[in-house]
Amino acid sequence: MKSIIDQIVFLLKEPWSVANDSDSRFVTFKESRQHFSPFERLHPKFRNLMYKMLEIQPDLRLTMEKVLNDEWIKSIEYCHGNETEMERMLHLHESHSNRIC
Repeated sequence: MKSIIDQIVFLLKEPWSVANDSDSRFVTFKESRQHFSPFERLHPKFRNLMYKMLEIQPDLRLTMEKVLNDEWIKSIEYCHGNETEMERMLHLHESHSNRIC
């Protein structure tokens, strides 16, 4: 499973410039809903979370509390700053790491 940073870097750029109908990519996002092509390359659990975070209707959009309690988010291992040099080196070379440092 990839980390959030890996997923965002994978997108390489913002999906749209402004969140209104003057931006054709935003219009495409609104119309495609759960099948916005730039997001289709994301890990399925992260993609699902992105759609919920970017819900057009504010009252239906995830709160930060719900985002932070998402199972995928909670599964991400992160460095606490007290790891030994060897521990930091080892996890940087794990190909399927779900860590953020």
